[in-house]
Amino acid sequence: MPMNRRSWTVLALLVVGTCAGAADPVPTIPAALQGIDAAWRNFPGAIGRGLAIRSKDPLSDAQWTAIAELPVTSFTCSGAFVDAAGLTRLGTMRVESLVLEGCHADGDSVNAFARMTALRRLVFTHCRLGEGIAQALAAHPALEELTSDNHLIGDGIGLIATSPKLRRIRLGHGAANDRAAKALAGNRTLEDVAFWATGAPVLTEAGVLHLTSLAGVRKLAIHNTVVTYAGSLNRLKALPRLTALTLGGVDLSADDLAQLKADLPQVAFTIDLMTAEQRRTWDGQLAYRLKQEALAQAKAAKAAQDKQAADHAAAAPPR
Repeated sequence: MPMNRRSWTVLALLVVGTCAGAADPVPTIPAALQGIDAAWRNFPGAIGRGLAIRSKDPLSDAQWTAIAELPVTSFTCSGAFVDAAGLTRLGTMRVESLVLEGCHADGDSVNAFARMTALRRLVFTHCRLGEGIAQALAAHPALEELTSDNHLIGDGIGLIATSPKLRRIRLGHGAANDRAAKALAGNRTLEDVAFWATGAPVLTEAGVLHLTSLAGVRKLAIHNTVVTYAGSLNRLKALPRLTALTLGGVDLSADDLAQLKADLPQVAFTIDLMTAEQRRTWDGQLAYRLKQEALAQAKAAKAAQDKQAADHAAAAPPR
């Protein structure tokens, strides 16, 4: 059926509508930014309209000035321009939502996140981050939501979780590992936690067991692992606020799943179980990972032994 004029009007309002008001006109991209890939993007919920910028080259002072003058606090930044200088410029603006793709932050540049005192939502995708990132985000005054696939975020997630307003964490790929789960064990303030370990078997049932201790969690999502009712999932019935559970790409027996559902009648389930082929792949990848870790540990031990022998030889008196 062809759409009438009223239908097209309603559709247009839905497309451009934001939390600032559906009738707000979409601002014009400044002339200084028309030489790069810059466009408006609408985000769901309270975030509203944001500016998406993609550039492999650093931005000029004029371009940064043009960005700072825009009536927007949400940004998606992709490309090499999000380096130490770029983060420093972002740190001078009022930023409430920031999505970074392929960024590079190390050294003093990680402190730019601490300077973004209005930052409520932060997403890292395929970013190279320095060692100080967890400290820069710890005790952040406004941060409510964090998403990352970087292992440094995973290793430092316990420190980051001390941020007073942090309520939602989504860790992906290698960051969603057993160490990160252990670092969060016993947390009572997180409400929405997702461990999306697709791509690597880094989350085992030992990690899942730690996640069952998050007393304040309402939504919990666990991906790409092997679990049992007796080994971990039976603990979920002790979580008083749990209302939604996602098990994605998870190997769980039918009997265990039935028992889990009986324990949690108030919980909405989203289930996607592993196939037999996926389980074989997972087992193979896990065995390879454990072998590589054992080799790395043996190599480190041998290096330490050799250094100790060399130090001892150097300290021995000459004959």
